[in-house]
Amino acid sequence: MRKVSPEKQRAIIEAAEQLAQDGNENPTNDDVRAALGGGSIADISPVMRQWREDRKKMVGVQLKMPESVGKAGERFIAQLWAAADAESSKAIDAVKEESEKREAAVEAERDEALGEITRLEEQLAGLRQDLDARDRELKDQAAKVTALEKDIQTVTVEREKAVARADAAQDSQEQLVAQLKEAQANNKELQGELIKLAREASGSKTNKK
Repeated sequence: MRKVSPEKQRAIIEAAEQLAQDGNENPTNDDVRAALGGGSIADISPVMRQWREDRKKMVGVQLKMPESVGKAGERFIAQLWAAADAESSKAIDAVKEESEKREAAVEAERDEALGEITRLEEQLAGLRQDLDARDRELKDQAAKVTALEKDIQTVTVEREKAVARADAAQDSQEQLVAQLKEAQANNKELQGELIKLAREASGSKTNKK
């Protein structure tokens, strides 16, 4: 319930009682506010609700009691209401204090949770940086591997070319050896013929003598 000061409660009850005495037996909240010259319905409503309940309870008694006794009873009710409101205010203050304590505890837990979130976010950012660095490292290694593969391919091609050249050179060498053997054979044959011719020439000179 909205906290209403004892002074406001008395003013609201007095305005309602005056309206009732003037013939408005069941004044509305707006009637009371108009009689007061203003005010908040939120303040007037709970006081008027209690006033109506108390008035219903006292209707039968007021019919039998003198007016002075009825007014005294109304004043007593107003005082009792003020006292009850004071106790209610204390209870509300206690609840408010407890609520503030709980709110402070919740805020502390929230701040702690936010701090933990911040710490985790920083840790995550660090891990992402490490991951990015490792990713760059892997890319560099992959680039080096690709370059090495290209070098290997180049060396392989050059090796194949060298083998082909060596095979060709070997074939040429074999051809040269064959040609040399053939030339040597021809030379030997020529030498034989020269020797034969020389002998024939020598024999011819001897016969002439």
